[in-house]
Amino acid sequence: MRLTMLLPTESVAATKALINRGVASDGSAPQGTGYFLNTSDANRNSRAGMFPRSGRLTNPPLTLTNLNADSIEDKEDVMFYFTGDARVAKLDTLKFLPRAVADHLTSSGGDLLGTAQMSSLRWL
Repeated sequence: MRLTMLLPTESVAATKALINRGVASDGSAPQGTGYFLNTSDANRNSRAGMFPRSGRLTNPPLTLTNLNADSIEDKEDVMFYFTGDARVAKLDTLKFLPRAVADHLTSSGGDLLGTAQMSSLRWL
């Protein structure tokens, strides 16, 4: 049996860059911040009540930050970014650390070429 995986990107160069970021993250333990946003989009904030409290973890060393905001910008330490918005603004101003996780809770983010909501390709 051979395992396969789909790497959804828009070009060969983007695919190679994604793979290289993954390889570079192996064994890393970056110290960063988890951003959990309670946005103005009431329909997509269904999980905001389950977000962890703001505070500091020691193992792994992370800062958790809950915000009442539609987006964040100019952050250099993004380890988690969870939001409830159909389109996430200002992604180009953020630096995601190795091993970072992000999600915007939409029903059609996996429609890579669709326009109804932001494609998950924007996160990559």
